[in-house]
Order: sequence, then structure tokens, then C-alpha cells
Amino acid sequence: AGVLHAELEIRPAGPAAGLVPEIGVAAQIRSEEQRREEIMRHIFESLDRWWADYHEAYRSRNVRLFAQTEGSLFLPVTSFLAPLEAGRCLDAPNHALRWATLIGTEPAAQDIGAEPRWHSFPAMWGKGRATVEEKSLLLCSLLLGFSLDAWCCLGADAQGQPHAWVVVRSEGDASRPTAVEIWDVRSGIRFSADDQRYLTGYTSIDTLFNDRRLFVCHTGVVASTSFDLSDASRWLQVPIDPEAADALRLYSAKRGT
Repeated sequence: AGVLHAELEIRPAGPAAGLVPEIGVAAQIRSEEQRREEIMRHIFESLDRWWADYHEAYRSRNVRLFAQTEGSLFLPVTSFLAPLEAGRCLDAPNHALRWATLIGTEPAAQDIGAEPRWHSFPAMWGKGRATVEEKSLLLCSLLLGFSLDAWCCLGADAQGQPHAWVVVRSEGDASRPTAVEIWDVRSGIRFSADDQRYLTGYTSIDTLFNDRRLFVCHTGVVASTSFDLSDASRWLQVPIDPEAADALRLYSAKRGT
């Protein structure tokens, strides 16, 4: 009996003279980190200036433009989503809902004025539990991996408490309530937006986003909300630069346009 210590070093094929020196690798890493910090600073400053014109009108709403990771890294909420392809692990979108629902639930912070702290998916799996918001992010990412038009929604439940769920549109901006489904990881069920459970289970819709776009709902009231995101009278699109958003992603993912 004993302990065996082993060390494995992977080196590229070819002569040692052709390898990038360690100092070169370190310089490249520093350069990428500096570029990321510059992009983060730019997008935060530009969105802060833009949001200053609207903040008062939405002060009491569950509107989130940014969130922080378990490592206190502040990112746009769109960075927390990415299309996840489950392969053979999950055969259908319904299985994704069931799996996300079964993850242990922990309470979220109730301070609506503070930026939320959302754990990354690896940290979530390591803990074995997650908040409803984090489970909704996971479900939305899985549904995006199934090529569904899925959006993470932040709003309030029937008691007026902050809540999160997933919205799936089957006909894009032309989707009527019958073509919009609500996927809720807290209850583990899905139903259409014309179902009575939708009108009685939620009191407001405040923020809607996927991995590319972010919207703030003007009306907020569930009964009068349309899911035509091209309607500027109902939805306020947050001006996130696509290239900057790509540079701030938590997860690498390829997605067709």
C-alpha cells in the first residue's frame, strides 16, 4: 500500500525550438486579460449612462442588466446563457425541464437593489443545488441547445416576490399566447401563455433575455404583455454590442444566426 504521485506534461509535436516559450504564453494571457478588462469597462460605462435615463421608471421592478459570478466577476446577464447540447444525456426538451427541476433549490437573496450572484454551471454542479434563477438559466441554455426560441424571464410570482422562469416562442415575434409556452423549474411544469395558470401564477414580467439580446418590459403586467419583441411600445431593447458580448461570455458555444 502507498501513494503514487504522477505528473503528466503534454507538449506539441515538433522540435523544442519551434515551441512558444513560457514567457510568450504568459504575455499572451496578460494581453487577453487586459483586452477583456477594457471591454468590460466600456460596456459597463456605456450601459450605466444609457440606463440612467430609464432607472427611475423601473426602480421597483425586477430589472437586471448585470449579474456577478461566484468569483465576483460582473457580466451582462446575457453572458450567463449559452446553447448547451446535451447529446444522449437528455433525449428531449421535456427531459431538460425534469432534470433542472430535480436539482436541489436554495433561496435567493431578496435585495432587489443589489446585483444578483449567479453561480456558473460548473460551480452549480459542484454544489449540487441552485437558486430558481440559476436553474432557469440552465434550463434556458439547454432549450437553446435544442434550437428552441428560449428566453429567460425575470419578474414576480403571484405573491409579488422575485421569480424566474423560461419563455419559449414557437413563432418568433408573431407568436400569439397559444404559441408561447412557460417553462417553470419551481413547479416543474409547462403551459401556454393563454392558460389560466399563467395569468394567476405571475404578476409581472420585467426582464427577458437570451444569450444574444436583452429586453426590459414596459408594461410589466402579465395580462397585457405581448411577446412581439419588435414592438418598441412594449419592449425596451438594451443596447449591448454583439462583439463586446461575445468577448464577455462565460461559456464557449457556437450558434448559427
